[in-house]
Formats: sequence, structure tokens, C-alpha cells
Amino acid sequence: MRESGENNSDDTTRLNRTQWTMLVIMTMSSFVVVLDFASIFIPLPTIMEDLDGTLDEATWVITAFILAFAVFLLPSSKFANNHGRRRLFLYGVTVSQRPRLHARLHHPWGF
Repeated sequence: MRESGENNSDDTTRLNRTQWTMLVIMTMSSFVVVLDFASIFIPLPTIMEDLDGTLDEATWVITAFILAFAVFLLPSSKFANNHGRRRLFLYGVTVSQRPRLHARLHHPWGF
């Protein structure tokens, strides 16, 4: 019989292969969200300078981007609960990567 102070190494505390896979997928998805936000924040000063924008206009751009992300987050989660999380996740990845792939194939080095 084990004492309550011993280190419990049951299989219930370990992640199985499916859980590890899901953890990696969710971590990568979160990283993509961070990259999307960085794609707005990093070039914004240069864009605003080129377009003769003000700090107020830059703030509106950031706010609009965050608001658009937040507005679609809750309905998307409800849709995923009703129709399947995996299906919606794969659809979202496909929809977001398709324009990037198209741009890369048709304009490989066009700056």
C-alpha cells in the first residue's frame, strides 16, 4: 500500500500519444496567432510612415485587427462544438494558408 506522500507514477498522470499530439498542435496554433499579431505590430511604424499616418490611425488599425479576431472567436468555437473541432481547425488552416501559398507560387521573389 502506498503512502500519500510518495511519488505517484501512475499512467493517469502521464499524457498518452494522442494528448501529446493535441498539445503540439494547439501550441503551434497559438504560435501562428502570435505571428499574425506580430505581422501587424512589427511593420506598422514603417507602413504608417510611408502613408503619412498618425499614431491615432495606427491605434485604429491595431484595434480593428484585434476586434475582428475577437468577434469571430466565440462564434467559431460554437460552430466547432456543433460541427467538429478537427474539421473547423483544418478548414481554418486551409483558408488561412491558401492565399499565402498562392502569393508565394505566383510571386516567388517579388518585393
